[in-house]
Amino acid sequence: PKASADTRLHKPLPEKKKRGRDTGVNLTNTISFSNAGGVTAILGARGGAGATTLAINLASSLASSGHSTTLIDFDLIQGHVALYLSQKHEHGLNQILSQPESRWSSKVKQEISHYADNFDLLLIHTPLAQETLPLRPEQTANLLRPLLQLGQHLIVDCGHQLTPVVESVLAQANQIIVCLRPERVALANARHLLEHLHQIVPEKAQVRAVIFDFSAQMNIPHESLERFLNHPLMAVLPLSPAEMNQAVNKSIPLVQLNPHAKAAILIRQIAQQLVKA
Repeated sequence: PKASADTRLHKPLPEKKKRGRDTGVNLTNTISFSNAGGVTAILGARGGAGATTLAINLASSLASSGHSTTLIDFDLIQGHVALYLSQKHEHGLNQILSQPESRWSSKVKQEISHYADNFDLLLIHTPLAQETLPLRPEQTANLLRPLLQLGQHLIVDCGHQLTPVVESVLAQANQIIVCLRPERVALANARHLLEHLHQIVPEKAQVRAVIFDFSAQMNIPHESLERFLNHPLMAVLPLSPAEMNQAVNKSIPLVQLNPHAKAAILIRQIAQQLVKA
């Protein structure tokens, strides 16, 4: 059946309507992402902007459509994926980073945890002391490389702080999706973040913007948001706190728990675009 206007990914503004400087990055709505795998980094423009929610559901959607997918929690400050999916084991980045770097390549495969068909996890278990895990920017490639060699689609939850470690992950990404909230201060911060990302990420990386509307009542015109951000929007995902809480309480991705929800439909469409050659 034909998708309604509410459940189709948004097209970017026509070229003549775009304002501001040319970022030099292709901003069409067609994502090229090899079926052999690649890296999609999810970054929140602020805390509570939906980065972890999108990362979990995007990974679940890719896996459900038959693509080998690993979701990596790279929010070294307050990783929440283990909590959201009720993973009580200790496997993950903590164990890898406790080893000499020369052993990481073999250790990565041991610390992957299986979640569902085609869906693996590399988690962070945040210590009670809230100490940031010891990882330097130049080391991130040694963590991602063994997984990419397996032909995995890597979905990386980068949290909401643009640390040097996160920047090093973005430098290796094919796709970067920024999650934001439809509030004026949050949008202003997101505009600066998007401009900054276009300056620092490789030309091969495509930068996207997605809005999470947790009130499900946003009435700001789509083009107005794009003009304010000076950037196309890939989608506006309406997600009520009740839907969110139900998914978290049941430790199930929203796209599995409520596949007919508008946000779930749109997230599956984003996943489909990620694997278009």
